[in-house]
Order: sequence, then structure tokens, then C-alpha cells
Amino acid sequence: FLEAGDNIIIARGMNGMGRGTLKAGGNIVAKFLQSVNAQADGYIASESILHSTIMAGTEVNVDGKKGFITGGKVCAVNCINVKTLGSSMGADTLVEVGSDPKLAIRLQELMKKVEEENNAIQSIQQILLSTKQKMAKGVKLSPDQLKYAQSLAASNQQKAEAVTNYIEEIEKLQGQMKGKEGACIIVRGSVYPGTKICIGDVSMVIQKESQYCRFVKARGDVKLTGI
Repeated sequence: FLEAGDNIIIARGMNGMGRGTLKAGGNIVAKFLQSVNAQADGYIASESILHSTIMAGTEVNVDGKKGFITGGKVCAVNCINVKTLGSSMGADTLVEVGSDPKLAIRLQELMKKVEEENNAIQSIQQILLSTKQKMAKGVKLSPDQLKYAQSLAASNQQKAEAVTNYIEEIEKLQGQMKGKEGACIIVRGSVYPGTKICIGDVSMVIQKESQYCRFVKARGDVKLTGI
């Protein structure tokens, strides 16, 4: 695990073996990134990215002799510039531009919290319903049982308010993630079938090999154009 407030520059590269992490407040520059989780507030530049999770606040540039992105997930806010994208062997490769990767992470966190709180609310409501049914039948509850029921009712109210706040933030994030104007993916060599292209809130899966192309969002869809 390597973290810097500004830039991380690695003369050779990094094989994270699925565990290595790079986190930079500035840019990340490395000859190669393999099985790495890398996050930069600025750009990320490398000659090859293999089976890694990459998130850049501006751009991802993969150029040089190899210049390939194969396997894993690579995200950038503005642009991804690569020579070879995907693999003829069909490695699962996802590239995404147009929205801040941090927003996507926060969105996932919020959706998980909503699910957890709703599950808790459902359990609490079942207990409260059972308590009300007992009282309706004339069952007298002890002071401790009444206190417990009151605490559950208060907790139910707090969790319901939390869910409302989470949903409001989710809707706001979804609006922000619809796509940054001008975001694109540029392939200066070949892009292989099976590669998934995401731009903002739209996506496409490559069906046939293409060369020297640019992917942009146009009329609510991902479009392939020449460069």
C-alpha cells in the first residue's frame, strides 16, 4: 500500500498480485500496472495496464510500445487514451469515462446503506406489530417491555429519516453521473470484442474488432467514430 499527497512515480512498475494499492492526491506514473488497485485525483499514465482497477480524476493515458489495457476496470472523468483495448482472448475489460469514479463508489455505499436500514426497519416493525397485537388482546407489558418498545419506535423513526436522506443523496449523485460533456475513449490501435464501453449513464459492448476509433456519447448512446 503506497499513498502520497501529491504524485507517485514508479520507474519500472508494480505487480500488485491482487492486493497492491496506489493512492495519489496528484498523478500516478508507472511503466506497467498489473493486478493493482490505483486511484489518482489527477491523471494516470502507463505503458500497460493488466487486470487492474484504475480510477483517475482527469485522464488515463496508456501509450508506448505496448500501450494496452487488458482485463479489469479503468475509469477516468475526462478521457482514456489507449493503443490496444481488450484482448483477442476475451479477457473481461471495462472502461468508463464521463463521471467521477468517486461518485460511483459513494453511490454503491449509499445503496448498501439503504438496503441495510430497510432490512432493520422491517425487523423492528415486525416486533412492534407483535407488541401492538399483544396489547390489543389485553396482555399487560412490564415497564421494561414498554421501554424496549418505545426505544424500537424511536429507532424506527431515525432509520426511516436516514433512508430518506440517503435516497435524496442517491438521486443527486445519479444526476451528477449522467455524463461529462466531451468525455471520450480514444483507441489508437485495436479494440477487441467483449470490451465494455461506458460513457456517463450509457454503455455498449464491442461486437467486432475495430481500429483507430473514438467512442463518444451522442444522442443518448455510445457512438464509434474515426480519429
